[in-house]
Amino acid sequence: MRLCGVVINIFGLSLNFLGVKCDRNQITDDINHGRKSEFQFSELLKTFYCSNTTVVDVIFSNENEEILDAFNSVSVHFGSCTSFQFDSLNNVSRLHKRKRTFNVIILESFESFNILMNNISNFDFDFNGYFSMFFIDIETIELNRVFEFAWKYFMHNFIVLTGNGTEITLSTYDPYQNNRSCGNTQALSSVFNANTDSIKLFPDKLANMHKCPLRLPKFEYYPATFYEEIGNETMLKGIDGDLVMTMKGLLNFTLDFVSLENPDEKWGSITENGSATGAMKMVVDGTADFTIGMYVISPLRLKFMDSTISHVSFPFVLIVPPGQKYTSFEKLFKPFSWNVWITVGVTFLLSSLIILFVKRSNNQKLKYFFFGAGYNPPYFYIIDAFFGGSLQTLPKSTSPRILLSFFLFYSLILRTIYQGNLVKILQSDDRSRPVMTVDEMIENDFHFYMYPTFIEHSRHLKFFSRRKIYPTIENEEYLLKTLDPYFKGGVCCTLDEVAAKNKQNRNNYTLRVLPEDIYLFKNGIYFRKNMPIVELFDKKISLFHSSGLINFWVSKYLDLSYAKISVTSETPKKLSIEQLEGIFLLWLYGLLTATTFLVLENIYSKTLINVKETIRTIVGKRICLFNYVVESENHQKNLFNFHQKHSSFPVFKILETFYCKESSVVDVICSNESEEILDAFNSVIAHFGSCTSFQFDSLNNVSRLHKRTRTFNVIILESFESFNILMNNISNFDFDFNGYFSMFFIDIETIELNRVFEFAWKYFMHNFIVLTGNGTKITLSTYDPFRNGICGDTSPVSTVIDIKTDIHNSIDLFPNKMINMNKCPLRIPLINYLPAINFESYRDDYIITGIEGELLLTMKDLLNFTIKVLQLKGEQYWGVIEKNGSATGAMRMVIEGEADLIMGTYAMTLLRLQYMDSSLSHLGFPFVLVIPPGRKFTPMEKLLKPFQMEIWIAILTFLGFLFMSILIIKKGNIKARKLTLFGETFRLSYLTMIDSFLGGSFNLLPSKTSLRFLFASYFIFCLIVRNLYQGLLVQILQSEDRAKPVKTVDEMMEKGFNFYMYDSYLEHTEHLKFSSRRKVHKYNDNEKYLKMTLDPNFKGGVCSSLDEVAFLNKKNYKNFSYLILPEDVYLFKYVIYFQKHSPYVKKFNEKISLFKSSGLLEFWFSKYMDLSYVHVKEPKMVPRTLNIEQLKGGFILWLCGCSISLFVFILEAIYSVVIKYLL
Repeated sequence: MRLCGVVINIFGLSLNFLGVKCDRNQITDDINHGRKSEFQFSELLKTFYCSNTTVVDVIFSNENEEILDAFNSVSVHFGSCTSFQFDSLNNVSRLHKRKRTFNVIILESFESFNILMNNISNFDFDFNGYFSMFFIDIETIELNRVFEFAWKYFMHNFIVLTGNGTEITLSTYDPYQNNRSCGNTQALSSVFNANTDSIKLFPDKLANMHKCPLRLPKFEYYPATFYEEIGNETMLKGIDGDLVMTMKGLLNFTLDFVSLENPDEKWGSITENGSATGAMKMVVDGTADFTIGMYVISPLRLKFMDSTISHVSFPFVLIVPPGQKYTSFEKLFKPFSWNVWITVGVTFLLSSLIILFVKRSNNQKLKYFFFGAGYNPPYFYIIDAFFGGSLQTLPKSTSPRILLSFFLFYSLILRTIYQGNLVKILQSDDRSRPVMTVDEMIENDFHFYMYPTFIEHSRHLKFFSRRKIYPTIENEEYLLKTLDPYFKGGVCCTLDEVAAKNKQNRNNYTLRVLPEDIYLFKNGIYFRKNMPIVELFDKKISLFHSSGLINFWVSKYLDLSYAKISVTSETPKKLSIEQLEGIFLLWLYGLLTATTFLVLENIYSKTLINVKETIRTIVGKRICLFNYVVESENHQKNLFNFHQKHSSFPVFKILETFYCKESSVVDVICSNESEEILDAFNSVIAHFGSCTSFQFDSLNNVSRLHKRTRTFNVIILESFESFNILMNNISNFDFDFNGYFSMFFIDIETIELNRVFEFAWKYFMHNFIVLTGNGTKITLSTYDPFRNGICGDTSPVSTVIDIKTDIHNSIDLFPNKMINMNKCPLRIPLINYLPAINFESYRDDYIITGIEGELLLTMKDLLNFTIKVLQLKGEQYWGVIEKNGSATGAMRMVIEGEADLIMGTYAMTLLRLQYMDSSLSHLGFPFVLVIPPGRKFTPMEKLLKPFQMEIWIAILTFLGFLFMSILIIKKGNIKARKLTLFGETFRLSYLTMIDSFLGGSFNLLPSKTSLRFLFASYFIFCLIVRNLYQGLLVQILQSEDRAKPVKTVDEMMEKGFNFYMYDSYLEHTEHLKFSSRRKVHKYNDNEKYLKMTLDPNFKGGVCSSLDEVAFLNKKNYKNFSYLILPEDVYLFKYVIYFQKHSPYVKKFNEKISLFKSSGLLEFWFSKYMDLSYVHVKEPKMVPRTLNIEQLKGGFILWLCGCSISLFVFILEAIYSVVIKYLL
């Protein structure tokens, strides 16, 4: 019967047959009564397929008897749990279009397999699916070719089953078996029978790629990917770069950087027919495995490549030119809109018309109402008053005075607003409105510039017809063109590129983004089609997203605030009565002074007293440096002479490969010099002599041992009694307990072997093996302290090795026992000390957070241990340690073995390392001193703050010189000279000059041109000085200006400061210059002493660390912030402390190094810490005091005015003499 397709229900099984009609009863009979062997291949598959799917695709090569028998086997075993969809290689042309993921393929021979491969495109396989292929007959060499085809299509979940009797052979391949056979497709076979336990049919072959390379096209695109050369290694950096480097560590692959054929093409482009350029061409053609660089996920690219899920998203934007700059004349009108200018003009016009109408009117009551009796204002007075001048005469009636007051108040408001806005506008880069939408750009005849990669993404956009394509290499040139306001174009870009370039060039220019949203780019990583590693990348990217690691990488390389830089202005604060207190006091002092002078003038007629006061401030700075010295010691080596004899102990041949490969020096320790011991000793020399050197010691000479660290050890003992002697003298040997120990016993019992391993684990000697036997069979014993969840298990685990056969196989003498702790607990005394670590009880467990808390939880998952939290009692917390090793708090618990490790910002010190082992430093923060702020300035001091003392002296000297000149001229007796200088009507007085200096105007001006120049320059000088003083005084009054706080430790000591700290800081401050002035307090009182530093009168500094200050400032920033001494003291290196010789140190160090390189530690740090809070910025920056250099222009202007007036005076004198002579 010919089968094309079937639809039949047998034992709940659905079969779909297409084509020729089949006899249902006949097929049922075939299934129920077909040949059945004792053990059939489908039994192996049943558990997996029934557990993972409800539909299985079954493909067979033909319908001969053996094929049908195999087909029946599948039906019988899967019938109760899945349904089937059947296809035959005889009907390839009529296959249904569907995705085939779970596949069972039954083939007669390798020729059938070739037919399947030739038609593989018709089957629409999911190559990342599962393939179980059963062959009736196949040769081994053909099996290898099957796996070659499988790997060609990346079918990694692929097994081949052969045989159908009592034993089934299951074959597969591992493309990443080791780094010497990457892409290996050699068959790996195992034989199974009916008694075989559960089988893992499809092991994860991609979890460890064993340093096999992935090819990556090399080009740079900041911030996605760029390269750094560190030594001989090329390091990948950037957002995409950090992701790939993290995946490199997790999947254990290497990177093979491939150069682009044309470096200018970078990403390249791809067309509908699959032809491509740049890096995408390399991936499509198979010359690269994947490519990175903010690739946008698009349907066209997914036809020819596979992509990960999106790991970052950035908007597609247009860079547009800024608006055109306003001219200088236009800026003068910018403070007000046109309707305001019109209103001001109407006001002047109405005022002028009213004055004209009233002056010409004969109605005396109307004149009286507007002007008052005897007051007749000219038009010029109104203009003068509007611009800030004073009126020479005022109306004498109340009503016109009220009218005039309102006009002056109105003028004051307008004038003040105009002056303030004009200053801001003149200082700003004010421009006309730029384009805001794509439609507006099209209306203004803009073109849209892009490099080839953007063509694919812009086909559907309205501006596509106006596109202009340029080479990728010219991208920078076109971006710079958008800085020209007259450039008629927009450049296509992404928001991440804009942000990176704006930050890079922030001191030179800023690229402007069109505000209109276009669409969002979803960025991914592209791989070769059907490449299996994509699924692993997707899983890890999802994990990175949920953990916040992707966001951290983005923030590490990119600051999106630079993408749309905006200039914001702070609204000035309203002045409070406290801030104006000095002005009121000055007015009060003036009132009292005037009253005093009035009394004195009545007693002593025409007596004048002048009082001058001067305030000077001197601030000194000193800088202190200190040195920190670390001593090191040298080790000596000694050799033990020996006589080499013929070896009769082949047991040591097992050790040869490991010791020769790992070390050039081996320490050999013998129990005595008996014949058997010497024979074993000679055997070591015979096997190791050609590749290592030896250092020998004997238990008979323990008192004369040389001081050296012994890492690679071979120990030859006669019996357990010899072992006891070794343990009793173990401190003399100076072993590295994290080293390697191979111990050979001439004679030992099993119960004694248990005790040997108990001693080994007591000293954390985890790389420890015992060898016994001396024939062809050698027993190798070790222990696994975490085996099967039995924590601290020291029972022997023994393996018998046949010297003749097994010696050629690779033997792992020292397997890594710390890689999986099987939920065994680590005892950890935790301290609530944010931001480092915090724990809260929750039901029967603890919720742990903080920087080091995240580190601990990650290590817990990686090493598979549990956490047993130990409670600290009393107030010791961290504790202190003495030079004799006595300790308190958590450190005591580790030293005495009550705890396995401690963490919580423990600083690394030489004293602590004598009694504990530490991890690598995972964090580092400076040791700082929290100090009180400077005292506040008094209101009277603030009035003098705008200018430095030298400026006040210069101004007073200038006014003094002016008054002396007026006095000399006024006291002179030559009337003709006065008339020449001032004219007939001009009268000069001291009060007039003071009034003009402070902003008043002259009632009468001198009639001479020379003197007018002199007074004009004087007025300009006064205007500049007065405006600068007024502007700075307002800012100073609004700020919380203080005296400078202490700057150095020396300055603190000179001023009698004490230094407060809790006991844990004593060890770190013994060598510092202020150690004699230390004051120790309890840790619970630390916050109280920190708050004392908020008092400016507090004479002390509190010891702390930069991370603690940042955390407390962020916590309390709305209320207060702590100030730290600017002088550097020294750096804290934070570590995790373990028991001495702890085996966990090495594993923790490996992971900490990985966390550092991947940026994970920085991410945890940024999650809980913000160092910007170390120096909390004031809401408004305190203005700097002006110096004489900054005011030099005002004085030069005054001198120029004097020179011009003198020159004009000489000309006028010459002119008058000439005229007089001519007449």
